[in-house]
Amino acid sequence: MNRNFYRDLASFSEFEQFTRVMHYSPLPDDWVVVVTDIRNSTEAIQIGKYKDVNLVGAASITQAMLATGSQDMPFVFGGDGASLCIPPNEVPVVSQELARLQKLAVSQFDLELRVAIIPLRDIRASGAEVLVAKLEITPGKYLAMFRGGGLAEADR
Repeated sequence: MNRNFYRDLASFSEFEQFTRVMHYSPLPDDWVVVVTDIRNSTEAIQIGKYKDVNLVGAASITQAMLATGSQDMPFVFGGDGASLCIPPNEVPVVSQELARLQKLAVSQFDLELRVAIIPLRDIRASGAEVLVAKLEITPGKYLAMFRGGGLAEADR
């Protein structure tokens, strides 16, 4: 298990280079993809809950980082949820925190947060891949970039 995969991943700093395959590395075999999504978010936004949808969606990233005590995880925010990649040893604490967030989403915002935890081996078995690159947007601050269709497969 490589808990420090993302932390140790070499970064690049020129945005235009995000298309270069050389910057991408496969997610370690034993990692998992966590996908969160607010059910019926379009309808919630239409009735004026845009900020609530965004808050709960972003909170899934924050809660995962707080649970693991680390910001060294690749993720992407989708507005009404997120996709995160975590090592297998972090699954129990992240699951627990996201379950708490699900309850909060219902009780405080009347929103249903769906959570899926998908082993990378299942994504790869479908023919998709999760390749990760790390763009340094300012010194010491990074943005994860993904290729391979694995996050889209996990979202399905």
